[in-house]
Amino acid sequence: MYKPREMLEAEAKKKAEGNPDPSAFEFRDNKHHRDLLLHRLPTVEHLTCDIMLELYILDTREFRHFMPNLKSINKVPIELKVIEERTKEKKILEIMNKMWRYVQSYRLVKPGAMDEDPTFYINDEVGVSVAHNDKPNSVLAPIIYSPNCEVSDSQTMTYSLLWLTSDVKKSHFVYRDYLRGVDESQWRSARLLPWFNVFEEYYAQEYKKFVDYKPPVDAMALHQKYQDEYPTPS
Repeated sequence: MYKPREMLEAEAKKKAEGNPDPSAFEFRDNKHHRDLLLHRLPTVEHLTCDIMLELYILDTREFRHFMPNLKSINKVPIELKVIEERTKEKKILEIMNKMWRYVQSYRLVKPGAMDEDPTFYINDEVGVSVAHNDKPNSVLAPIIYSPNCEVSDSQTMTYSLLWLTSDVKKSHFVYRDYLRGVDESQWRSARLLPWFNVFEEYYAQEYKKFVDYKPPVDAMALHQKYQDEYPTPS
């Protein structure tokens, strides 16, 4: 975090309070003035920095003529200069970045379609509050009610159904398995990365398994066998 000289001096004074000699204090000044640093970034288009430097750039960039190619600061366009608007935009971006932890999906086969179309959805405040546990006590699943068996029917409704799979005592939490039906043969731990930190040792171990894996059939030998038995017509 870049701090102007005035802030560094104020912090040093506050730290020196109670000292027998209140006029004696030291502080470390910045080696370079921020304008000098910013003038050396003429090609930067997107900048990530602390709020103080962000506000300084927004207030002084036009008449100090630094960073001519700058388009955004902290992912917010520089055209937004009002702090309230920038704060609102940052909250929107934060929600968009984190919402994939809560977004769920299902696939619905449609008549005449070659593939399944994914549908994404987010549960309400009750659904998203059900946390993950490898030993869940509930199941949360999407349900489609379609009396006429037509997705486009106005009477068709989609909702999620939550039911318990074991007794839950008073003041205990309800948990579900975010990856129900997925085990380690399908890299369950790696798939839990959006919600939990996965140790690097896990990836190293799985990579070693992949490298050391020896297929039961020699693909090259099998290919040569077919080439010998069914030669290409000349």
